[in-house]
Order: sequence, then structure tokens, then C-alpha cells
Amino acid sequence: MNKYIVGIIDDEQNIIRKIRGTIKENRPEDIELDFKTYFLENENGISIKKMSKEILEDIKNNKINTLIIDQKIIMNAGEVEGIEIFKNIKDVVDKFPVIMLTNVADECIKDDFVDPDKVYKKSDFFAIDEEKSKELVRKIFINAKKYNDNRMQIEAKIRVLQDKISKNGNNAEIVSEIIDNEEKLSELKPTDYTQIEKIVNPQKIKDVLDLLNEVNNLLE
Repeated sequence: MNKYIVGIIDDEQNIIRKIRGTIKENRPEDIELDFKTYFLENENGISIKKMSKEILEDIKNNKINTLIIDQKIIMNAGEVEGIEIFKNIKDVVDKFPVIMLTNVADECIKDDFVDPDKVYKKSDFFAIDEEKSKELVRKIFINAKKYNDNRMQIEAKIRVLQDKISKNGNNAEIVSEIIDNEEKLSELKPTDYTQIEKIVNPQKIKDVLDLLNEVNNLLE
């Protein structure tokens, strides 16, 4: 049985219950399910950055497998656009599966970075007995599975390549392959790279490694 943890960002307990209830009712039979709810600070310094950091840390540590964000979050300090949190996550891990839940879909898809396919109308999603709701819930888990499988495959490949280096020593071709896979992985989970490492062109690193490999061959 596959287990998935669904992250939820909303300000209303009744909506959170409806989201959970809809997903529980319409999930595939082979899915084991858990939830994690994120709350913004209900005071004058609404900390979107703090919440985004917590979510990214959970993604990195595999504590959530998908995320559902309400477009409008009403707090004492005012209204928060869920799209801000959506962008904060997508800017770091573009391929992590995130759903925007909204009453007005057009307001979400006006931004270029929002995939219309990842915007769910509440009226469709909460119509729990309708086929549309069942389809939307199925898509959540299809996308979560694709994400998990892709991440696991890349992480496993990196481990194999690292093991080769530990056994046989540095090899420019293997190091280059590790760099390629780490680039792919950075779209799926937050990395520990420094800002300098992020702006260095991986191709330049590969070229240097190839050159060093050639020098080593000449010295042998």
C-alpha cells in the first residue's frame, strides 16, 4: 500500500475538514493517507516566508508528497494570497506537485508560472459524489506518485554513482553524470547548494573535470 502525506494551507477549519473529507472519500483504494496542516501566524506579521521555509524543509525531508493551497487566506492582519506561497515553493522546487484551490480560477491562471491544470475550482472539488471531484482527487495522487517515483529513481542513481567513485576514485564521466542528476533532483527537492554554487555553470565544472582527467592520463 502506498502512503502519501497531503499538506494543506487554509485558514478555515471547516474548509480543512472538507478538503480532508473529499480526499478520503475519493482516494484510490490502494492509498494510505495522512495530512499535515500549515497555519500562518494570526497576528500583525503574517509570516509567508516562515511558512514557505517550513514547507520546503518538509519537502526536502519527504514529510509531504503534495500540497493544497487555498487561494484566499483571511487573517486578522488582512488577506493573504495563496499564490504568493505557491510561487515561493515553485521558485525553489518547480516540479513538486502543488494544487491551488479557488472559487475564481481565472485569478490564479493569469500568472504565467501557474499551470491551469493545477488549479481546482472549489465547486468541482467539493462535489464529493460527482465524477469531476473523483477525477480531481485521482489526479492529485497520480501526480504525487509520478513525483515520488522520479525523485526516488534519481536519488538511487546518484547513490550508485557515488558508490562507484568511492570504490574506484574520481572519474570525470561519473562526476559529470552526478552533476546532471543533481540538477534534475534540484527541481524536485530543495538542495543545500550555496548561492555561488547555484550560479556556477555545471558545464564549466564538467569541462574542468574532463581537462583534469586528460592531464592525469598524460601523467600516468
